[in-house]
Amino acid sequence: MKNASSQNPVSPYCTGCGACIADSDQTLRMDWDVHGFLVPHKISDRPVPELAIKACPFAAAAVGGATDEDKLAEDLFPDAPTSDPEIGRFEQTYIGYSPSHRETSSSGGLATFVFDEVLTQGIATHLFVVLTDGAGYKYRLVEGNADLVTTSKTRYFPVTLQEFFELVPTLDGRIAVSGVACFVKAVRMRQRSFPEFDRKIAFVVGIICGGLKSKYFTDYLADSAGAGARYRHPEYRVKDATASASNYAFSAEGEDGTVHTMKMARVGDMWGTGMFKAKACDFCTDVLTELADISLGDAWLPEYRTDGLGNSVIVTRSRLADDIIRRGIEQGNLHVASCAPSQITSSQRASFLHRRDALKFRIGQARIQGQPVPEVRSRVLKRISFSYALVQIQRELTRSASFTSWRRSRSANGFDRTMRPYRILLKIVTRLNRMLR
Repeated sequence: MKNASSQNPVSPYCTGCGACIADSDQTLRMDWDVHGFLVPHKISDRPVPELAIKACPFAAAAVGGATDEDKLAEDLFPDAPTSDPEIGRFEQTYIGYSPSHRETSSSGGLATFVFDEVLTQGIATHLFVVLTDGAGYKYRLVEGNADLVTTSKTRYFPVTLQEFFELVPTLDGRIAVSGVACFVKAVRMRQRSFPEFDRKIAFVVGIICGGLKSKYFTDYLADSAGAGARYRHPEYRVKDATASASNYAFSAEGEDGTVHTMKMARVGDMWGTGMFKAKACDFCTDVLTELADISLGDAWLPEYRTDGLGNSVIVTRSRLADDIIRRGIEQGNLHVASCAPSQITSSQRASFLHRRDALKFRIGQARIQGQPVPEVRSRVLKRISFSYALVQIQRELTRSASFTSWRRSRSANGFDRTMRPYRILLKIVTRLNRMLR
């Protein structure tokens, strides 16, 4: 991994979408940073063009480039029958799975089903999706549905849409793309500013995200599983039909070709702790990918947790997306039923609590430290209790320490020893907050 300056020339809150590169006039290049993320690096003495800085979905309010999700959704889905403060604008909400795709996919296999339909119905001629790249993953162009099975897994690995933004203007035909909320926002901002993008982007699938992870996260999991540093083909959501939906495993191929598998429960909570998570994710208010044609995620609900093969929560936002789901139900290709919107928000409640309820506190902390903050929707800002503020402080300390610890040890055992005090203290303040709440 190349070691470069930690000073991001576009924004300190970067998730690596790569939108800035297309507008950078060759002053920027995507590369690995010291924390294991793909971010823009300056490769020229010339100043970075203002257009590149405005392309960032986490642009600061003073920059004037980013438009908040509420305004973008209003333009994208003006006829959506429902608008909810947590879900956003939408047509319908569902829960279920695709029988044909569930076993080879994450959650309920809905993303694979939807992409299959998008191609079959001629909505798009190309897909831009994440595929394997040896020891990691990257976005690639897919023509036809032959490679759909290889696109169907969850990838907790840094990727960038840089090539997408460079490719679309020269592409023959129309394209469908998937992404987490910040990537989707970057795509929609591009459509708003450039007519050729608006014409050629036919469909956007939103993947509900609990936070983007560094490459170090995969390095740590591979070493924990016994695959070592020279691992290949990491798989993050190896299902067990006999276990609960959350009791999935990680696997990776070691240097000798042996596949090493480990239940994720062995390494404990890697999401609530914030370890290896991008800093920008703590300033994202879009829990349910509000700007995608369709939003898909895990049905983390009590009544679905016992199903080890997984189920998906589904939010259709465009009429086209809703037609795809309804047709799939009518033709018997989907085991999906309408659900109450409250079930969708309940399935992601922990994410709402952290990313929205505590955001005002994190913004305050950043300003005290003299750090710039990205533009966020003021309507989501709330005050939190003293006990929850302690959770936020310890969670940030744990997140930050995870990068330093891994760079020093490069060993799962050493990392676990160093991080143990941070995790214990976080568990204590979290339990205290729950008791008081």
